[in-house]
Amino acid sequence: MHYEPPSNVEALPIPVPAVKRLLGTCWHSQPEERPSAAHCLHILTTVLSDPHSSDNVDSVALKVGDLQLVSQPNDSGDGAEGTEGRTDVNEVAVTQEDEDNGLHVHTVPPVPNYLVAASSPPTFDINDSDPLDHNLSCNACNTNIVGLRYQCANCPSFPFAYNLCAECEMKSFDVHPRPHVFLKFNRRVDRPVQTQHPLLPNIYKTPIYRRRQSLSGSVEPIKFRGPPSVYCDLCMTIIEGAWYRCGHCNADLCDFHEQTHDATHVFLVIKEEVDWDVLRGLWDFDEPSKNPPLLEPVFAQSK
Repeated sequence: MHYEPPSNVEALPIPVPAVKRLLGTCWHSQPEERPSAAHCLHILTTVLSDPHSSDNVDSVALKVGDLQLVSQPNDSGDGAEGTEGRTDVNEVAVTQEDEDNGLHVHTVPPVPNYLVAASSPPTFDINDSDPLDHNLSCNACNTNIVGLRYQCANCPSFPFAYNLCAECEMKSFDVHPRPHVFLKFNRRVDRPVQTQHPLLPNIYKTPIYRRRQSLSGSVEPIKFRGPPSVYCDLCMTIIEGAWYRCGHCNADLCDFHEQTHDATHVFLVIKEEVDWDVLRGLWDFDEPSKNPPLLEPVFAQSK
């Protein structure tokens, strides 16, 4: 069936080609760097609210006030300091590769070391009635996160964090560009965890990019494969499966006892072999009470 545009298309505040170019800026050539639908909607709403911006819609979509690049640490492992592999928001280059195919956004240099994020929260209806609704979209599938939310602890979280829903977290090594550790939130927080710097350095021993698939083709959850030296503080047995490290009291718990812990505490979920030299530089395992909390309280009260 041939599609016919509505007769009132000219009533749009900005020309249709301008809308097309604007949406093109939200469609990065690298899939892992594409912003969420909410971020694209925020930018589109900004331009629609100002009809005069249609003359230069590309610059409006990429100006610092509407869109910025949040730098992430260089994980190349070469230990190099300086600015190689990094870019500033003012160094964003935009090239129009055949207007009929839309506008593609490129970073300079074209290295996937950045997250694209709106500099202010998108405007949408906030659901305050359901504490399980985080009012955040998953960075992998772009769906609203209800239930468990996982936030990357190795990526900067200001102005926005990298979040995954429970389903996408099971394949985080495939949907997230690096093997990072995630924080687990079981409900909407009162005080978001936001920092311009990573909460943790990379603690996994070997960067691993692999997809585990069952016979049915579905992705199997990643399991902890660390050495047999992590014991649950409650059952005193070796942890098999995910290792839950409390971000508030430094408790080390297995999957079962994590569910019985203080409901106001947030856990790091460790699922791969770790670099113990890095961890021992972060935490005192002989005297855990000496370790400062990784996180400030995120809930106003116990629920």
